[in-house]
Amino acid sequence: VATGPPADRGNILIKANEGVKVDCKNLNMSATNSWKILTTGMGEIVANTTMKMYSSMIRGVTDAVKNKDSKVGGKKFLEKNLTKNIT
Repeated sequence: VATGPPADRGNILIKANEGVKVDCKNLNMSATNSWKILTTGMGEIVANTTMKMYSSMIRGVTDAVKNKDSKVGGKKFLEKNLTKNIT
């Protein structure tokens, strides 16, 4: 539990030179505004049985929009999320 000056706020920062491993039976994360997972390398999401995803809208963007934007946009999203912008 992390709390700040007001009792309802707080942050936890985890930094590691090699890795962070969470090993558990169930992992539940909840964010009321937003969440983001970033990597400068390869990313994977694996579910060996069933994976469910829900969103009111799902948009996929590939690096192809770097040279020519798609008909539904995506170049701004690419520029915003280029790995050089990871902090």
